Amino acid sequence: GWIRWLMNAQIDPQATMTVGLVRVEARQPNQLHKHPNSDEILHVLAGSCEHRIGTSWQKLQAGDTIRIPQGAPHMAHAGADGLLCMVIYNTGKREMIPLLEDPAAASAVNKSE
Repeated sequence: GWIRWLMNAQIDPQATMTVGLVRVEARQPNQLHKHPNSDEILHVLAGSCEHRIGTSWQKLQAGDTIRIPQGAPHMAHAGADGLLCMVIYNTGKREMIPLLEDPAAASAVNKSE
């Protein structure tokens, strides 16, 4: 997968928000992580995923939007067609901290989609 930043403080030093496009390949997860300095808005543009916030999973598809609270551990597991989403953070200097996976929570996702 990949991330393409459209706006952040590196692009415009006066930016107070970060905006990007994220691609997760079919049936692949992104790493469990958290953002200690901002909320995240995730809007699904194409494809689908099962998205985890804390220990709770929810299914998302094109057109769905969720808010991930500041500091909440989260990750996505893309569906059969992969996932393309827009992410928005309420800071120009988004911070990301990778977290170790919890095997019990990971087993809750339906990977046979």
